[in-house]
Amino acid sequence: NNYNKKYAKGKTNQLLKSVGMKNRSLHKPSSLSGGEQQRIAIARALSNSPEIVVADEPTGNLDNKNSLKIINELINVSNENHTALLLATHDDLVADKMNIVYQLIDGKLKKVK
Repeated sequence: NNYNKKYAKGKTNQLLKSVGMKNRSLHKPSSLSGGEQQRIAIARALSNSPEIVVADEPTGNLDNKNSLKIINELINVSNENHTALLLATHDDLVADKMNIVYQLIDGKLKKVK
């Protein structure tokens, strides 16, 4: 059905644009950097307009500069789509960007922010 293809292509382009990857839409995953692959993963996670996005160490393999860039993009896209964001991280810089922070201490969650 052409309508579904048109909708899917439009939605894909919108999501790619929102994570700054529209210019790389025709590239294969193997030709993308780690940060670019992370941004594609963010777009994919938001593709079905979920109410919540759960991410486990979404910036775990990135340097500080790219980590903050990716987390800011994830927060912005999440805000634009009115999507709750729940993530696990060991990175204090990432945790500081969150509105609410819990820390797991001795098997118990403690609210720290």
